[in-house]
Amino acid sequence: ASSARTRRSARSRRGPERAAAAMASPRYDDALLRRVVKTVFAQVAAEGVDGASMRKVAAATQLSTGTLNYHFGNKQGLLVAALDYAYRAPRDWERDLADPRAALGRLLARYVLDRASIRTWWRFWCAVTAHAPRDPELARRQEENQAALLGFFTEALSHGVTRGAFFVAEPRVEAEAMVALGYGVALRQLIDESPLATARARALLDAAV
Repeated sequence: ASSARTRRSARSRRGPERAAAAMASPRYDDALLRRVVKTVFAQVAAEGVDGASMRKVAAATQLSTGTLNYHFGNKQGLLVAALDYAYRAPRDWERDLADPRAALGRLLARYVLDRASIRTWWRFWCAVTAHAPRDPELARRQEENQAALLGFFTEALSHGVTRGAFFVAEPRVEAEAMVALGYGVALRQLIDESPLATARARALLDAAV
């Protein structure tokens, strides 16, 4: 059963890992990638997918459209890169798994909208999700990234069960419930941006761990 979970987890991460490997090309470094995708997050969050453009991203990042075309191909390439970037494996993930409860807390922190950058990301996600039914490639990448995220939660829970930190019969099922809770509280905070709503979200997520 453990080896089966490992295989499922590895499969679920293939999409983002392929994208991360491509984005780690010697053509440009991670700092440049971060600069570009943060701009994509902001533009799509503010103007929607249709309102964003290569020209606007180029102007905001002070890069030429030729440079963006070379690295990303087109606007869809920018969107896919931004989406994949957000779902990459957490840094030092293997080390984090030594403390499964802390690893889960780190995953759940993305659902607490206590910073402007996190709110921007979630508005980007909403815009991309609304656009995805018209873009099969984007929809496919969203599905792959969702599977990867679920894989991270399942892996942390499985490690916790092995170490006696959690008593969960089906880590995958529990992971699905945690992800669903996370999305629910994140969307609630987009509707209600008050500090109280953020505090309630944090309390709910803390209780889940």
